[in-house]
Amino acid sequence: MLDIDSIENAALKERILDEIHLLQAQASLAEQLNDASIDQIIAYDTQGRIVSCNETCAERWGVDKASVMGTK
Repeated sequence: MLDIDSIENAALKERILDEIHLLQAQASLAEQLNDASIDQIIAYDTQGRIVSCNETCAERWGVDKASVMGTK
């Protein structure tokens, strides 16, 4: 993990923080779009574990989204 506080170059540190904020905003938008879908959307990692599940899936399965993360 990158330790932002260890970066001494102020301009580089600012660029990295800007990129982190942009990625966080994009991830938030993607999650909002997934949750707004009427379709069930689920994503698995290469080991077959659930890494993402939208609200439609959770409602139809009768589970909390967080409770299925990491399960097979």
